[in-house]
Amino acid sequence: MRNMLVSKVRQFVVYLGALFLVANFGCGPKGKPLQANAPAEPEKEIKYESEAKPTVVIPPPQNNVQYQAPPTIITNTSNSAKPIEIILGSVEIHNAKISYTSVDRKMKITGNIAMLNDNKEKMAEKTFSLTGTHTQEESNITLHDEIESSGDKKIAVKAIAHCLAVTARNNIDCSQVVIDVYILFNNKYYTEQLEIKRSQPSTPPAIPEDPKPPVTPPIQHEDEDQSETQQSEDGDDSIDGRYQGGAATVDLPVLFNVTAPVPAPGQPPATPASNDSSQAPTTPNSGDNTQAPVPPTAPAKPPQDRPLNPDLQQTQNGEVRPINQAIGFPDAGSLRNATSVLTRQEALNKKAFFEVVSPDRKKHFATYEMAEIITRIGEQLNRQYTKKLYVSNISAINGGKLNPHASHQNGLDVDLGYPSDMPNLKFPLVVRMSTGEFFTKNYSTEKTYNLFKYIFSQNDIVVDRIFIDAKIKKELCDFAVAKNEFQNEAKDVVRTMFENLQHVKGHGDHFHLRIKCSKYDPGCRSRIYRKMETCGK
Repeated sequence: MRNMLVSKVRQFVVYLGALFLVANFGCGPKGKPLQANAPAEPEKEIKYESEAKPTVVIPPPQNNVQYQAPPTIITNTSNSAKPIEIILGSVEIHNAKISYTSVDRKMKITGNIAMLNDNKEKMAEKTFSLTGTHTQEESNITLHDEIESSGDKKIAVKAIAHCLAVTARNNIDCSQVVIDVYILFNNKYYTEQLEIKRSQPSTPPAIPEDPKPPVTPPIQHEDEDQSETQQSEDGDDSIDGRYQGGAATVDLPVLFNVTAPVPAPGQPPATPASNDSSQAPTTPNSGDNTQAPVPPTAPAKPPQDRPLNPDLQQTQNGEVRPINQAIGFPDAGSLRNATSVLTRQEALNKKAFFEVVSPDRKKHFATYEMAEIITRIGEQLNRQYTKKLYVSNISAINGGKLNPHASHQNGLDVDLGYPSDMPNLKFPLVVRMSTGEFFTKNYSTEKTYNLFKYIFSQNDIVVDRIFIDAKIKKELCDFAVAKNEFQNEAKDVVRTMFENLQHVKGHGDHFHLRIKCSKYDPGCRSRIYRKMETCGK
């Protein structure tokens, strides 16, 4: 009995010892246990001196393919009673160099600026050197004159650099930068955009598909090939455009220390235009009792777009919204601070007239503007036809590659179902991709046409492109002509709509809506598309 008791005690002691070892050292390899809040590895220093190039280069027409002309004016309303127009395409920057080090977070840009007239002839030029620093939380770096620049004294140059990446510690990473260069010349504002061609900002990996996806109801006509809803899509034949940058939002009078807003081109100049030291101040003549003109103060900035932190802003109506969301291109980019369209649907409850189909696939993340336009489209369908909008792929929560698509990478693309008169059809098959067979009864031409016209009538959220099948575009064109739509009061919207309806193979059972970069996403980059016929194939 005594030996049995001793044996039991020994077993209990061994058991306690084993518990102690597991609790303190786990079952992993021997060594120092990991701390719960262990500091991350030190971040590597970023240091470079790189050549900077313009962001947009339009190739000459080839094989009868012409591209849409880039914009020539950017409208800025940041700090003026009247909008200020910033002119594009009238500046050349040569020998631009950018240097940066993350130790002191200092950036320097040097180069030569040439001002061009309408005939692209040089009017004036200037050599510049601009520097600036930023904190870990700031993604924008304001660059001012470092030394007295040589050249034409009437040319004032400033710049704002936008750092597009973040580090593992979520600090701002300036390894990838786009620079908006601003010029004040002859009481007019100009801008040119540069970037450094270093390693592209990393994009999140694609989210792998669930090997056993949940069983969901068919999302198109039960007699047709349901796999076509997940078909891959061809490219859109576009070329690289400019980054959104900050030209629409920068406070130009403050940036240039201008006491009165510089007017839009064609408006009479304000007096004085600038308090720049290169311009002689106005003084009264000797013995004259006339007072020197008093410079008017710039109007107070309206209480809108108030920055809360680098990723949030408060709008004029008091709403707090995320910013800095879309990064890069729709087909080579990423998404930060994503807005969940599913969360918005759940919050609206019965007032949500759209439905995210197959939410378990986790492809319902967007920018704020995309979530807003989806909400509006659903409301319009319900208001006009008592119908609901069905939403498929948008982007993954961090963007990046979204199989099987080349696009859908930065929250600006969404796949939506064509409106149908047939019950229970969420994504009606209209044109079969493999054979080109056209099922005209599966969707409503009238509802689709009116829905597209509504989408292109939005002014604050601008549509970039809608990708559809050529047969559907041809039928919509015939409908518009029959209704005399190119002659009524909506003709401009209708013409713009058809100029931006593009056939891309793979859009026979859904249409693909892409919106333009928002002014709140300076790291977003646009595409330049080939010219389309106003109403045709």
